[in-house]
Amino acid sequence: MRAKISFIILFLCFKVLFPLDLCGVKTEINDYMDKSPIKFKIEMPEFHDKEYDIRDFGASQSLDMLNTDAIQKAIDECSNNGGGRVIIPPGYWLTGPIEIKSDVNLHLERGAILAFTEDHTEYSLIKLPESHVYANASPIYAINAENIAITGEGIIDGNGDSWRPVKRYKLTSSQWNKLVSRGGVVDRTGDIWWPNKDALESMRYFASVGEKDLKKEDYLKMKEFLRPYMVYIVNCDRVMIDGVILQNSPSFALHVMRSKNIIVRNVKVTNEWWFQNADGLDFSSCRNVIVYKNFVNTGDDAICLKSGKTKHFPKNALPTKNVLVVDNVIYHGHGGFVIGSNTSGGIRNVYVANNLMTWTDTGLRFKSGRDRGGKVENIIIENIRMREIQREAVIFNMYYEDDTSTGLREKIKKRLYPEFKNIIFKDIICDGAERAVYIKDQEENFIHNIQFNNLEIKAREGLIAHNTKDIKFQSCRFYIEESPLFYLRNCKNIEIDSISSGNSLDTFLYLEGELTKSIEVGEFEHNIFKNKYRVGDGAKLSEIIKMEE
Repeated sequence: MRAKISFIILFLCFKVLFPLDLCGVKTEINDYMDKSPIKFKIEMPEFHDKEYDIRDFGASQSLDMLNTDAIQKAIDECSNNGGGRVIIPPGYWLTGPIEIKSDVNLHLERGAILAFTEDHTEYSLIKLPESHVYANASPIYAINAENIAITGEGIIDGNGDSWRPVKRYKLTSSQWNKLVSRGGVVDRTGDIWWPNKDALESMRYFASVGEKDLKKEDYLKMKEFLRPYMVYIVNCDRVMIDGVILQNSPSFALHVMRSKNIIVRNVKVTNEWWFQNADGLDFSSCRNVIVYKNFVNTGDDAICLKSGKTKHFPKNALPTKNVLVVDNVIYHGHGGFVIGSNTSGGIRNVYVANNLMTWTDTGLRFKSGRDRGGKVENIIIENIRMREIQREAVIFNMYYEDDTSTGLREKIKKRLYPEFKNIIFKDIICDGAERAVYIKDQEENFIHNIQFNNLEIKAREGLIAHNTKDIKFQSCRFYIEESPLFYLRNCKNIEIDSISSGNSLDTFLYLEGELTKSIEVGEFEHNIFKNKYRVGDGAKLSEIIKMEE
């Protein structure tokens, strides 16, 4: 019977395991858990000491030969005989989509490139489990498997160029001209390039039918528009992704969904910043997850947690819980660390620490909407270092893709409202951003009980908040170019204490909105502000309460 290895049971390193240095991995994870304020157990995969070289199953290096059958035969035989390691040796191996089965470690040796074909007829439409939705098979996928891994120092290339549209504004003129000269088609506006005419027509068909009551025939007509996740793990247990390079993904590089006991370490995601919908490492409705020592350079959110109902899984809103995200480096991306926008199952018990972010659009990004639901709570984020963030260092946006009319809003039940609470930010440094903190809440106050402790941020604008409550700013220092330092509109129960500024500004605190109540202010450097407080549009100075010393 397969032994279960957890954070707590770390004593034995079985000789039957292949030398993945699982003992070293367990030691690392145990050290992270000791330092984490959020505790949970995680079970690790383990594999028999047996190899299955894809060359023994007929794989060959050739630019016109697909190795799909050979690789899949190696995986199937490995799984059917108790498991082990399927070897992708050094070389260029062209293939179609492959499915990882239970007890298999797909190992890419250094110098190996596993390249996926641009022939989209090789990607069959498959019906996702527990769903009415069809999708193109992912280049690498695992469904209802346990005890699996993708390891090594090789490269997985998803040939995303053959799938992705490209927006003109994201490229230089020379890049755009080179792209168009390769072939493909440009839409009527001249602003979006598509890899082929079928992709453009598939998008138009999708736009005409929407997403309701679709049949397989509809999905076949949209096939070229349905870009697959590059590595897709669904309903799996005890999963490790270690060391590999994920590049050129059609959409998300890695998407783990409705799975548990997940370890992602030492992975490198290398997608260009202009790649459309190219999330790096995404986890949806997962539990017991550790993500550490990864490098992500991508065109959308870098590391992202989601949960709950989606168009793929409309029935059960499962939570994401018990997650560590530590010691990662992020270069480019829409958000460095992100929660949302799918939140209906809830997201809780998350510890994010010691991550570096540079040149991302936003640093720490939280997004949801009025009809998305779910509680996001018990989140601790600390020791984050950011540089040259293009927009907000920290952002909460509760209007994400929220286009509901007033009448529809009244019909949405409160149980569908999201709630973000009990979130702590501390010891965060950001050298350069457009805004320090931006909180865009809705009138129902979806966001509350948020703490910001010991922030040091250099930005053009300071802290802007709308419609939020129960927020604390403590022991923070800011270098802000434009006044005011704090802008609060229709906010209540806000505490601001021990605030310093690296430069003089016109106004410390500006209040707006008749719903603004109970703004408690403690110590700050009065002498460097021309105006301590200003009000406008319905706010009252009497709502500012001086803290007792």
